[in-house]
Amino acid sequence: MKSISTSLSALVITAALGGLLPAPAVHAATAEYDVSVNTSALVGNPSGPFSLDFQFNDGAGTGDNNNTASVSGFVFNGGLATGSPTLSGGATGSLAAGLHFSDSSALNEAYQGFTPGSTLTFHVSLTLNVAPGSAPDLFSFGVLDSSLANLPTTGFGDSLFTVEIGASGATFATGTSSSPSVTVNVTAVPEPGVWATATGALLIGFGVWRRRR
Repeated sequence: MKSISTSLSALVITAALGGLLPAPAVHAATAEYDVSVNTSALVGNPSGPFSLDFQFNDGAGTGDNNNTASVSGFVFNGGLATGSPTLSGGATGSLAAGLHFSDSSALNEAYQGFTPGSTLTFHVSLTLNVAPGSAPDLFSFGVLDSSLANLPTTGFGDSLFTVEIGASGATFATGTSSSPSVTVNVTAVPEPGVWATATGALLIGFGVWRRRR
């Protein structure tokens, strides 16, 4: 009986982990990311003053307005936001208040000046609606120099961070800038509901194991 109980417990735990938890990138209503950018090489750099540039563009190019993006919680760690934001399309807000985008136009962009410190951190939240037959919607983040040109990076379109919303969910990628050197670290954050399901499933699994031991 002991071996049967142990097998049943393992089956419950396996089902909880593998069968009951959907992949957040596919089934979650939103994709959440914490972003940390090493901006120390920009301090006092002659290519400045610099601006932070965010775009959230409709893949279909028609402005179908089926997705939104929010960028919030900016922490400059020795730097600060400067000036006023320049907004186009479905972009609203500022670095201080947070930025919000809808893909109501083919191009939706916000950029604003900043004085760099050692690091820059912020949070990104994207909805994951897919328009059938359309190209993926695309979120991107980059840094602009004094001429409002993107710092050259290894990322798509000279971006430091991109998220593509396709049929399989959200896919993110990062790039780096070599001169000046800017690197970015991105962490995908599971939705609270996903963690709650995981915790509950584990408790159920271990509860069965303890009761039958």
